[in-house]
Amino acid sequence: MIGCLRVPYCAAALEGQRDRTLRGGPLVFIRYDQRGGKVIALSASAEAVGVQLGLSVTRARALCPQGKFITSDADRYAATLDRVLGCLWTYTNRVEIDEAAFPHALIAYLDLGRLREEAARELLTSAVEALRSTLPLTASVGLAASKFSAYLAALKAEAGEVLSVSRGDEAAFATPFPVSVLPLTRDLAHKLDRLAVRRLGEFAALPRAAVIGQFGRAGKLLYLLAQGQDGRPVTPRRMPASESGRRQFEPPITERTRLDIAVHLLAEELAERLEQRGAALHRLRVTLTPERGAAHSEELFLIEPVATARGIAESIQRLLERLPTTQPITSLEVCLAHLVSAAPRQLELFRDQPARTALLDLARVLNERYGDHCYRTELRDRGAILLERRFALRRIDAS
Repeated sequence: MIGCLRVPYCAAALEGQRDRTLRGGPLVFIRYDQRGGKVIALSASAEAVGVQLGLSVTRARALCPQGKFITSDADRYAATLDRVLGCLWTYTNRVEIDEAAFPHALIAYLDLGRLREEAARELLTSAVEALRSTLPLTASVGLAASKFSAYLAALKAEAGEVLSVSRGDEAAFATPFPVSVLPLTRDLAHKLDRLAVRRLGEFAALPRAAVIGQFGRAGKLLYLLAQGQDGRPVTPRRMPASESGRRQFEPPITERTRLDIAVHLLAEELAERLEQRGAALHRLRVTLTPERGAAHSEELFLIEPVATARGIAESIQRLLERLPTTQPITSLEVCLAHLVSAAPRQLELFRDQPARTALLDLARVLNERYGDHCYRTELRDRGAILLERRFALRRIDAS
């Protein structure tokens, strides 16, 4: 199953949260380059008067002279996208973002594998609530067996609703949608308009050979999408090479017991994230921020990877012993790095042992062979190849 989360007019919603006076008004977001400014996002009221994505600043001002024109902030949008991904990655590590639509709209595809429809709906409902509390943004959600059908369901769903399309109903569900929902180039859109093809159902009813002959290979993919057939996989964003968690304390804490409780809760949260990723950590950094003065950090490199809440909590406690805790503490931050796969590799245990383990195994074998005594080596046969024949062990009387 594939879920599609859609937040229309995302940039406008974020700007309205930052400045309430802009809510509901016509907003136009501009990105400038060497060739001038282009519209990359807008609000619903600006779209209603004819402003479209890709228009020049001059054309957009002519269509919407009363609009508020805002220069896009790439760093802010990137930070927003990181927060969205951090929220969705707690549900699945296979998340694809439609880069072409962002920041005008947020469209995210979640690959839920073979999860049953009922369980998938519950998971997506939880993801909507988490997204609403994190940013906050309210998404409409579609659930289907393919990306395009899930996207169409998200278009039809109300804000906060999860709408699913059953297997076998994809073509009938797609029929009433306009052809503009397809990823059309300007040339293909013009050709469909001249053919008076307005709905996906009308496009899907055209003869296959005629569509391929008129539109080529690109038209074939669009033709299959119009029929509800979409074999494109979810292309996930690569997850970061670290995980981090933070706890703010208001008022600042002075008791070690409260700090220990916060450590264990944070360790459980981080362990759950590692489990979602199937990862374990090798390096851990703890940062304490006192009420007065600069923050203090300590790092710990673990020889054996750790993934459990108990192991993470114990490692944090080891670092806290090195940090000053005499002043009231306002925040605790934990960063997990050098993440490795937590999957067991049993076939390699006997072939590539850690040096410490191999040394302990050798000591155990020698103890079983010679007992608990002390020995010294003496040369027996210099030309012997085997060490056991080249040297002899002579027992030393410790008394």
